[in-house]
Amino acid sequence: MHKSVTRNIQKGFTLIELVVVIVILGILAATALPRFLGASSSARAAAMQGISGAVSSAVSITRAQALIVGGSPGTVTLDGGATVTLWGGYPDATATGIGNAVSFTSQTVVFTPGTAVTAGAANWKDGSATTPASCIVNYTGAAATAATGVATTAVPIVTATTTGC
Repeated sequence: MHKSVTRNIQKGFTLIELVVVIVILGILAATALPRFLGASSSARAAAMQGISGAVSSAVSITRAQALIVGGSPGTVTLDGGATVTLWGGYPDATATGIGNAVSFTSQTVVFTPGTAVTAGAANWKDGSATTPASCIVNYTGAAATAATGVATTAVPIVTATTTGC
């Protein structure tokens, strides 16, 4: 005769196994979370550098168009039909100046145009940054004589600050 042996079959995990898994997950979370947060900050900083490059390129393209037109035009029309107002032969810092020259939309980066045509300032600020005031691209328009609007030796200045991204 064959005797059947019944064994207690374990179902589930022991308390020690669960604690070990929780500790391992905690260690993984503690090392991965700072890296993820750092990646977000790096991505915002890279985006602001990209905007800075786009602004610099828009200034160069607009200046080239103004030189092609010749004289001291008050506006130029870029490819695509955008009309850009100029001051000193460069885009002014208003919405119709550098705002029209740089075609950029974002959910988190906000463009604030300058109000003065004469060497005004405009900026693009990332509102989702840790310190939005330190995650910004600034554009300062060219200096020009008020009487003629012809540029002096000062050209527009584009600066990117990414310390608070």
